[in-house]
Amino acid sequence: MKKLTRTSVLFIVAMIATGCLRRDYIARGEQAMAAEDYKTAEIYFRKAIQKAPRSDRAFYALGTAYLKDQDYNFAYQSFARAAELNPRNGQATVEAGKILLLANQPIRAEQQARQALQYEPHLLPAALLLGEALVAQDKTEAARTTLEQAVREQPKSSEAYLALAALESHNRNSDQTLANFNTAIASDPHNPDSYVAKAQYLRSIGKLKDAILVLRRGLQSNPSSVVLKLLLADALLDDRQSVEAMTLLRSIKETGPPGTLAHARLAIAEVESNQLDAASAEISNLVDRGAGSTPDVMYARARLLLAQKKMAEAEHVLVDLTDVAPKFAPGFYYLGAAYAASNDLSKARQQLETAIKLAPNSEMYRVLAAVDLKQGYYPGALEAVNHALQYSPDNIQALLLKGDALAEEGQYQQAEQAFRQVTKLAPQNSVAHKRLGQVAVKRNDLVSAANEFEAALRLDPKQSVLLNDLALVLLKTKGKVAAEDRIRQQIKKQPENADFHALLAVFLMNDHQLDQASAELKSALKNDPDEPNLYFMLARVYQTQGNTGQADVELKASLAHRSNFGPALQMLGAMANREGRLDEAIGYYQRLVAAAPNSAIAANNLAYEYLRANRNLDQALELAQRARQLSPHDPHVADTLGEVMLARGLPENAMQLFRESVQADASAPSPHYHLGFALLALKQRSEAGAELSTALKLAPDAPEAGEAREDLAQLAKK
Repeated sequence: MKKLTRTSVLFIVAMIATGCLRRDYIARGEQAMAAEDYKTAEIYFRKAIQKAPRSDRAFYALGTAYLKDQDYNFAYQSFARAAELNPRNGQATVEAGKILLLANQPIRAEQQARQALQYEPHLLPAALLLGEALVAQDKTEAARTTLEQAVREQPKSSEAYLALAALESHNRNSDQTLANFNTAIASDPHNPDSYVAKAQYLRSIGKLKDAILVLRRGLQSNPSSVVLKLLLADALLDDRQSVEAMTLLRSIKETGPPGTLAHARLAIAEVESNQLDAASAEISNLVDRGAGSTPDVMYARARLLLAQKKMAEAEHVLVDLTDVAPKFAPGFYYLGAAYAASNDLSKARQQLETAIKLAPNSEMYRVLAAVDLKQGYYPGALEAVNHALQYSPDNIQALLLKGDALAEEGQYQQAEQAFRQVTKLAPQNSVAHKRLGQVAVKRNDLVSAANEFEAALRLDPKQSVLLNDLALVLLKTKGKVAAEDRIRQQIKKQPENADFHALLAVFLMNDHQLDQASAELKSALKNDPDEPNLYFMLARVYQTQGNTGQADVELKASLAHRSNFGPALQMLGAMANREGRLDEAIGYYQRLVAAAPNSAIAANNLAYEYLRANRNLDQALELAQRARQLSPHDPHVADTLGEVMLARGLPENAMQLFRESVQADASAPSPHYHLGFALLALKQRSEAGAELSTALKLAPDAPEAGEAREDLAQLAKK
């Protein structure tokens, strides 16, 4: 026997030690996996690979940890490396193929499955992957042959029947799909995947309550299944059983991705139940545990911000979410909804269309229809809402939108049919009767309109908008006394309703009954002393009566209750402007611009005041240009921008704007004055004289009249 040298012995000892270390790291990683501490497991498996870089077992274990941690890119790389090191490791090959299938690469997934079957012809997971990959390529007959062979070889395999169910679902064979799901459950009642798959299928065909029953059965057989708890909680939330759903979610421990998902979903449920403080605390806890950058937590945070009306922050989070989770349809849906709420309708449409491509549902199409309707794109709104109704034929909001779009298209009979359908589905819904009344007004059928508004008011007797619609119809058909009396009838029923008193005040103001209007507004303020609009309305009454001092008092009272209340700031600025208090006017308009940065009127008025005071002309130009962008067809805005251009020494640019204002309203004197001055600056004396003469005829006492007369006198001398 050959004697071992000392070097050989040391080499063997080192190899044994390396193998022991690798197995030790793998064992520790498996312990971490059992504890759902996937990050720690990844560390141990990577250490095992450092010690044995050609160990397919270590790479496979690492891939499993990445998969549990939902890191699909690294999981695929690890499984692929394991299969490369050991082509007979069929399970590694199959797992790599499954990830390819998830990534919508069915051809490569098929190749992986066939490679695994080449070494292990009867490997069930490989046969199932092959069947699923073939289904994804619409090779349904080949898929059926493969899957039926798998069932013959392993007739008690629930996974094989689940694959057959997926095939039948693809072929839209509902009865056979459900039969295969049932066989899968009967084959292995303790396999949660069977219940999950059946419940998801039932939900996809609109059978939510049946899905809930299946998930309950699944939990009875698998009481510790986190996946079943999560899905049941989601289904219960959609079925408005929020208390039980939140109890289920709280029962899931916080560790690992399932725990993060459960508590992120709990936060969303709390948002939907208006428990915003609880949701905020839940999200803060998840962030503190280092899960703030996961898509589930980002989504929960965005939903909370939307509920808190923090639209800009919500949009920022949702943009980040759609970057890190480009296949997550709700991220795009809520980003679209956020843009719609901010009135950025083009962006809203783009995001909603992306969401629909990923995972279409009734709500996505409904919101898209609402965006199209708001943009005036009525054919698009009708197309979208009809898609929504295909998913949910009795969707009340979708039917109302359909009626609105049809009415805008002038298809009044079809619009009425949609609204009538709502009254049958929801007899207590006042909105459908209101819409029917509005359609009747468009058809000039005022009797029917009054009847529909009365019906709506009976269902929702506190709604001042309905009472206003009814009163306007009565004003046309029976006169102002009948309209005012009908409002008084409603006030007698609800004397504490401030909106009704305010509505009557509006009718009385229009009828020049200012003292009675003032009395009604004071009654409204007794019932609602914190409403700034009531003080504003009372100020308008005082101003009409010539009592500007009391109007000023009421406007400042309005601002005491809401410091950025736009109408009050606007009116105070206008009053200060008329009385020559330029600094005060500028101060009010500056506050108005800060409160309403997208208001063309606010920007235009502040630009005009800067111009009058001959200060901040650069800022005046910026404000006037912003007003022009916001309201490109407003002749007053064009006139102001023209004045700023003229003051900045740009008469040619100014002239074009003044011409636009004159064309829009030839009876307004200011644009004629301003056009005349611009033409003079350009030495177009003949036309300038004509414009200034026209202006003087229209308004001989205007502030610009003196300058115009001097210019005309100079022209006469020449």
